[in-house]
Amino acid sequence: MIKTMINNFLQDFTNSIRDNMLLYILVAPVILAVLFRVFTPSAETVEFHIAIDASVEQHVADEFRGYMVVELFDTPHAVKERVNRYDDTAGIILENGKYRLYFQGNEDAEVKAVYAVVMDKVLYGKNTAEVNFEQAGSARSYFLEYSLVTLLMVAGLLGGLLCGFNIVDERSTGSIGALAVSPLTIGGYMASKLVFTLLISAAAAILTATIVYGFGTDFGRLVLAMAVSSPLAAVLGFILGITAKNQIEAIGMNKILLPVFMTIPIVSIFIASDWQWVFYIFPNYWMFVMFENLFLDTPLPLGFWGSALITLLSGTALFILMRGLMKKRLNLR
Repeated sequence: MIKTMINNFLQDFTNSIRDNMLLYILVAPVILAVLFRVFTPSAETVEFHIAIDASVEQHVADEFRGYMVVELFDTPHAVKERVNRYDDTAGIILENGKYRLYFQGNEDAEVKAVYAVVMDKVLYGKNTAEVNFEQAGSARSYFLEYSLVTLLMVAGLLGGLLCGFNIVDERSTGSIGALAVSPLTIGGYMASKLVFTLLISAAAAILTATIVYGFGTDFGRLVLAMAVSSPLAAVLGFILGITAKNQIEAIGMNKILLPVFMTIPIVSIFIASDWQWVFYIFPNYWMFVMFENLFLDTPLPLGFWGSALITLLSGTALFILMRGLMKKRLNLR
């Protein structure tokens, strides 16, 4: 039976990379993560960059480092090329014994003023103006963290969706009949789908977190989070697999399952803490809270380990309850 389980797992993986639509689902979270990093500016800080020619005295460059990010270049031409890139970076060049401040020309007046004030302070010790930066609100933004948590929820669901599409394929092609006369039992069949769900979701989550959050991610707890989430994701895949008759129907059902799965946790972000108990009955809420505890530094219900335990127990209970229905619909022993 173990050999049949392994073959079933390998067949699922082969189908996923051979079918263009399934392949897209496989890489979707990674694509979203890349797009997020490319098109979303930093929500936490505003950094000023300045390009400095190598002819500028070292102590001047060191003084500028106290105010902004300094980028050193060998020639004035290289400084001008850096200034002409897409972002708001100014440049300082020493020409004929005088310092010149270069801009691309499309910067806001306020941005130019900041550079001019810092230049006067560094070069001449003049306090021509005082520039203050204020944070709008009493707490920092968690835009990056919540975006990552949402992407990880999608990654966690990914393996289950692929599992569901593969079950639909097995039913529509009749290959499930061959499994029915093999040594594979319904328990072994569901276990192979669970392992497939876990491995696919964990791989997608690691890539997504690395792209969005970097190597500061706690990858050990991230993999653990995907492991305890896999029974819940597999259950959604089972529902998709035994309900849809073909891939067209599976796509239609996916348009229902994914929004329902994601809406409840996302809505909870905007609900006051006193009313969070309303969501306690939903397993996907605890999955979301688990990822929140992994990346946010604010106190959340039960912490990482408590929310992970509830996610595991609720997902496992639903997984066990699906056994009878799966056995009936797939005609496996």
